[in-house]
Amino acid sequence: MTLEDLANLAEIIGVIAVIASLLFVGIQIRQSARATKASAAFDATNSVANLSEQLWANYSDERMVEGLETYDPTKNWEDFSLGVQTRMIIFNRALFQKYEGAYYLHRYGGLDEDLWEAWQAWAASMIKLPFHATWWEQDKQDGLFSKAFIKAIEAARDKTGVHVFRDIEFAKAPGSENTEDGELSHDKTDDEESNT
Repeated sequence: MTLEDLANLAEIIGVIAVIASLLFVGIQIRQSARATKASAAFDATNSVANLSEQLWANYSDERMVEGLETYDPTKNWEDFSLGVQTRMIIFNRALFQKYEGAYYLHRYGGLDEDLWEAWQAWAASMIKLPFHATWWEQDKQDGLFSKAFIKAIEAARDKTGVHVFRDIEFAKAPGSENTEDGELSHDKTDDEESNT
């Protein structure tokens, strides 16, 4: 084997080594990206869970029930005391600020699509309920959320059915029933029947 052959062989080996190095780096980057995304999902989920845990630990049973009653689709903002309104403002604001953080994680590729879509649907269904719709309009006007986040939540709101706490008795008002998409329908009155 001549020196020229050895030089050519060394060059081939060098090219193979470079390709192997690039493949290794690519695999490392992909694994790192997946680990970062998983960590972001854990942190985001844990953040929301912590909020729920704090609420459970600090509120009495009576206040917890009062808070749950705000999800009653037959009740409006004015049906609740100033104390309940204030507590729910604080809770909803904290919850939606966490959702907004998750929105930007998702937007820049740091949060799994399925997780974001689940939270987006939950948030969107919340603000279709009368009490929470009033809260949303108030906080939105106060400039507490970004325009991009508001647009994402309201776009989902216009496509989703109300489903939060659908298993609680008040979610089915007297004379009404849940349709397949989660919206509330009601029994027609005699007048309504005659107009159809």
